[in-house]
Amino acid sequence: LVGRWVDGMHDAVVDEVASTLGAGRVGRGYAQGIVAMFSGRLFTEDAVRTRWKDPQPSGDVSLPDEVRLELTGWRPDPDGGDKFTDAISRIGRRPEGAVSLDRRTNGNFVSELTRGLLSEWSWKMSCLDDPVTGKPYAVPEIVKVSGVQISVVSLSGLVQDWRVRMSAVLLPPEVRGAIIKFRPGTKGRSTLPEFV
Repeated sequence: LVGRWVDGMHDAVVDEVASTLGAGRVGRGYAQGIVAMFSGRLFTEDAVRTRWKDPQPSGDVSLPDEVRLELTGWRPDPDGGDKFTDAISRIGRRPEGAVSLDRRTNGNFVSELTRGLLSEWSWKMSCLDDPVTGKPYAVPEIVKVSGVQISVVSLSGLVQDWRVRMSAVLLPPEVRGAIIKFRPGTKGRSTLPEFV
């Protein structure tokens, strides 16, 4: 949701109210650092720059619901062996399941769909108890069964990202819309967290 707000700020123009709040000169576009500031530092300047440089997909690319549920519902065999990436590979051999595991040089998945699947699956795993230990799956354990070369910190970020997404789903559509359309100075609020 905050990402969609950042996307909308890319083409936004500073008005008089936002200018008085430090957004810059009236009639000009918002600078990345200013958008980061108005996000209440929910996004860093670098994150804004990256998001604006690599536009996010609209969500047109997707999997059939039953395939997505099959993947995000995958659980490791207590005896080991199979990994989440193996489940993705099996789905990829089916006509409806082309999911790329390719990565950019910075380690991020090329496919936003893959990132979303890993994020959702990791979050679901973090809510479950390990059948062997009887304790909740910890992120390091989730990394091991994922089959993905990813740090604990990065996977923790994906789990947190999905938690945030799920909290946004619970908001009524008009509230989500108001958040996405927020501009500094709306209803006397200068930053997105103040507005929310």
